[in-house]
Amino acid sequence: SEIIYGDPPEVDQPLIQIVKFASETSVKLGNEITVSVNITNWSKGVAYNLTITEPILDRWLFIEFDGFEEYLWVEVGPGASISYNYTMEISKEGKYNIPPTTIRYLDENSTVYTSMTQNIAITIFVVNPPQSISHLWDNILRMSVVIILIPIAVMFINNSLCWA
Repeated sequence: SEIIYGDPPEVDQPLIQIVKFASETSVKLGNEITVSVNITNWSKGVAYNLTITEPILDRWLFIEFDGFEEYLWVEVGPGASISYNYTMEISKEGKYNIPPTTIRYLDENSTVYTSMTQNIAITIFVVNPPQSISHLWDNILRMSVVIILIPIAVMFINNSLCWA
C-alpha cells in the first residue's frame, strides 16, 4: 500500500489503508521476526465490521507464533488507526513469503470493501560454525606441501631439460 499524508479526502465512503512490514527480512535461524501492521481510515466515512485476516502457513514450521489469524474490529472512524505487532520464529532455513494481510469492511450502506498488504520476502539463514583448530592445521599442512613441491618440480624440470 502507498503511504498517504495530509488530511483525509472529502469522501463519505471509508478509505482504509493497510501497511505491513517486518523488523528484518534476513534473519539467522533461531531469531524472532516481528511483523507490524498499521491500518488507517483516511476518509470522512466510518468503516464498520472491519475483519482483519492474517494468513498463517503450516509449512513454515513455526517454533513460536504470537499473533492471531482473524480479528473483528467493530468500527473505525475517520482518521482513526489500528496498529498491532506479532512475532514468529521459523524453524527451518530457507526463503519464505509472509502472505498479505487482508481486511474486509463495510460502509454505512453495508457496501463491502477490501484492502490488502503486499507479500514480505523473508530469508532464514544458518551461520556456519567456526572451523576446528585441527581442520585449520590440516589446511595449513596441505598448503605447505604444495608450496614446497612446486619449486622442487620446477628444479626437476629445469635439470631434465639441461641433460637433454
